Amino acid sequence: MQTAAWHYNRALELERKGLCEEAVSAYREALRLDPADADAQVRLGLLLRELGRDAEANQAFQSALALRAGRSPGATEAAWQLPFVWGDGGLAAETE
Repeated sequence: MQTAAWHYNRALELERKGLCEEAVSAYREALRLDPADADAQVRLGLLLRELGRDAEANQAFQSALALRAGRSPGATEAAWQLPFVWGDGGLAAETE
């Protein structure tokens, strides 16, 4: 059985190769195995935002914030990304 770290590293490699949907799946598997990994939540959120999937990206960033409550680089990155998700063309546009 593969570990959460293995899936996370696989997701990074898939992302580098431009295999974004496969990377999303790998990040989600890493998070299934280790739901407390704020860094994986942030990476997933960044990738989902890049793919234009803002509602899912927002959920990933919110999860990262809840996990670390400002105590990790992952939470800081998540907090920084949320305005981009909620800005023009993001969730604000989706909810109108």
